[in-house]
Amino acid sequence: MQLFPAPEKGKLTKLTHLEVPHLNLTGEIPSWLANLTQLIHIDLSHNQFTGQIPSNFSPLLERLDLSYNNLEGTIPTNLSCLRNLHSLSLDHNRFVGLVELSLFSSLKNLTSFSISHNNLSLNLTNISSKNLNFPNLQFLGLASCNLSEFPTFLHHNKRPFEHLDLSSNSLRGQIPPWICDLGQNSKTGLYLNLSHNLLTGFQQEHPLFHPRVRIRSLDLRNNKLQGSLPIPPSSSTSTFSTFLVSNYSLSGEVSQLMCNFTSLVHLDLSFNSLSGKLPQCLSHFSNFLSLLDLGGNKFSGNIPSMWKNGCYLRMISMSHNQLQGQIPSDVNLTGETPSWLMNLTQLTFIYLSHTQLSGPIPSWLMTLPQLIYIDLSHNQLTGQIPSNFSHQIEILDLSSNNLNGSIPTNLAHTHNLFQIFLQNNRLVGLVELSLFSHLKNLSSLNLSHNKLSLSFKNISSKKYNCFPSLRSLELASCNFSDFPTFLHNNKNQIDYLDLSNNNLKSQIPPWIFVLGRNSRMGLYLNLSHNLLTGFKREHSVFHPQVEIRALDLRHNMLQGFLPIPPSSSSYLISNNRLSGEVSHLICNLKSLEHLDLSYNNLSGQLPQCLSNFSDSLSLLDLSGNKFDGNIPSTWRNGCNLRMISMSNNQLHGQFPRSLVNCSSLEFIDFGNNRITDSFPSWLGTVTHLSVIILRSNCFHGVINDDIGFSNLRVIDISNNSFSGKLPSMFISVSKPMRALNNTSRMVEYMEQYLDPDSFIGSEEFGSFDYSMTMHNKGLEMNYMKIPNIFCGIDFSSNNFEGHILDAFGDLLGLQLLNISRNLLSGTTAPPISGRARLLVEWGQCKV
Repeated sequence: MQLFPAPEKGKLTKLTHLEVPHLNLTGEIPSWLANLTQLIHIDLSHNQFTGQIPSNFSPLLERLDLSYNNLEGTIPTNLSCLRNLHSLSLDHNRFVGLVELSLFSSLKNLTSFSISHNNLSLNLTNISSKNLNFPNLQFLGLASCNLSEFPTFLHHNKRPFEHLDLSSNSLRGQIPPWICDLGQNSKTGLYLNLSHNLLTGFQQEHPLFHPRVRIRSLDLRNNKLQGSLPIPPSSSTSTFSTFLVSNYSLSGEVSQLMCNFTSLVHLDLSFNSLSGKLPQCLSHFSNFLSLLDLGGNKFSGNIPSMWKNGCYLRMISMSHNQLQGQIPSDVNLTGETPSWLMNLTQLTFIYLSHTQLSGPIPSWLMTLPQLIYIDLSHNQLTGQIPSNFSHQIEILDLSSNNLNGSIPTNLAHTHNLFQIFLQNNRLVGLVELSLFSHLKNLSSLNLSHNKLSLSFKNISSKKYNCFPSLRSLELASCNFSDFPTFLHNNKNQIDYLDLSNNNLKSQIPPWIFVLGRNSRMGLYLNLSHNLLTGFKREHSVFHPQVEIRALDLRHNMLQGFLPIPPSSSSYLISNNRLSGEVSHLICNLKSLEHLDLSYNNLSGQLPQCLSNFSDSLSLLDLSGNKFDGNIPSTWRNGCNLRMISMSNNQLHGQFPRSLVNCSSLEFIDFGNNRITDSFPSWLGTVTHLSVIILRSNCFHGVINDDIGFSNLRVIDISNNSFSGKLPSMFISVSKPMRALNNTSRMVEYMEQYLDPDSFIGSEEFGSFDYSMTMHNKGLEMNYMKIPNIFCGIDFSSNNFEGHILDAFGDLLGLQLLNISRNLLSGTTAPPISGRARLLVEWGQCKV
């Protein structure tokens, strides 16, 4: 809809106010507005106007609001001639160009000025803080204006400021102390937004809070501030309603001065490194606090009781902390009428994931009348899922707990449900998937890894679109043996389908690969760990116009040639029975990030194009096949490879020197091949390299001492023809081997996450665990997962000579040492022989 046409001559000449916001108006702003010489107020905001700003307006104009449109071009200089202008709002458009702020200094009546969120660059370099004066200015919006310095001219303004927005710029260094002085004598308090900059601290210790300054809202999110949390003095807290300081490196405990707040409505301290117990006075804010976000810190102890009469809390997040205990149950139940319905009637969002909460879920929690989003995932909650739910709930996440019992049938009557995450619990019973078919808004459903048995019998494959909004379906370990054929007729896009760890048998139906035909980012499909034997249509199973973003077919019984999808970023098909050579069609996978063909019966030479993927490929596992010939050798600069394994093949020739271009390499395994070369000492410059396995090849020669490898944890060069002395410098520079392991902390493993770069749906992509085999005292030790604290050396079955190194005794982190079957002499150093947890073998040496 366009603005009304130009009025006839003599009409609307006395019009003083033109206010048409939020009407979805389109087209250009008509130039005939300049003919309405009595106009005082123009408000065309929140429409869809395009084109440029007209160059002329009524000289009497006092207010011009063109914000939230699609206007473009430069800001006309004629606006500076509107001497009566009090308010000018041009924010949230597409204006471009360099703006000299001095252009508007002639507007002495200007009280409000905003050009935020355009494509402008604001120039302050030619502005003197003394000669540029806006004597009446109270509201200034310069967000996203490419500022790199503070507008110091404001320091000399004597009128109290109400609103200053300098967010989303490039402000660096420390915050000047005068910035909050702008709020002196303000009646309502200063709104100050410095978020999304590069600020590092304060010019004086917490100078932002002068006793005479009244601050209404302070937003410092997404900067680089460090130190303790700044808290205003009690004289400044009476007006403080919003305090946002998330995404910093702030540390330490929260001062008790926090308790001085008397009007706090929004408090966000999330994603810092704050620690200690939460102040109990938080519960005193419940009568006015609306948003409380303390997630992503290191808070410990119990959650304070927030459930007081008259509580206005709408959103609470304490996720990713070290809190413990049970969810507070003191909900003031008195008499026959449960008063919690009055206490928590405003609560809409609850985020309490990744804490250490235990005990049952209180039944009252799910029936809060305004509750929309509840996330209690990754805790230690027990008991059954409550049977009653608020009809307003849209997102329910109870995953990764210890919940038991059956899935309550009342869940199917919560018609607004958009996402349901119940995976990784101990839920039991037979579940008819038709239970959820009434939820027409359901986009994501995850029942994986419970003790459920899933049935599709009551869902007919002929029933059209029984889940019309479904995009993500995860049914791993749900004990079914048939494909969910009802998906075949669904016309909505499927982005994510996980049917892994079930009893699927026989051949894969071709329609399963077409589910992503309407997906914008491609289909993620996981059919791993089943009993599948092949494809109903050999080679043509992949539709050429369907993008399969990630395909996981590991641990099945697939036979025949290796099928090549038309496009994929992750292709995992290890531990099957595939045979034959790898088709040259694999060279078409230009965006390949993860390729795992290990432990099949594939043969022939490796396609040389594999090294052409080095810009994108981060994981390559071809181990356990029958490949022969040379190793691809053209790994380019900027190679993104982190893990490469070609062990247990029949590869020969030289070790590819171009791997030195892969600066992110962590894991190399070329064991059990026929490679003939000297030791690749040039890999010492690859600083992230942790594991190198060259066991059972034809490597030879002396290993030099001057070769880096500062982060090496595991080296296995056994069963080769290395000679000379043991490389002492090579051993002594390894930082992990020299460090004493901290066994009290949680063990982590070497792995690579398989998440695509951008995906809306599920976080359960899992990871690829690095694995290896080592030998000691005649035993073969298979590490299906490699702990990050494990360190091992195997130099056995070579021709090393000379004395056993004393340097081994300095390797406090070493857990396995095998130097047997060499020409070494001497005795082991006492620190080694007396180490309780170290496995040592030096048999057949001249000890």
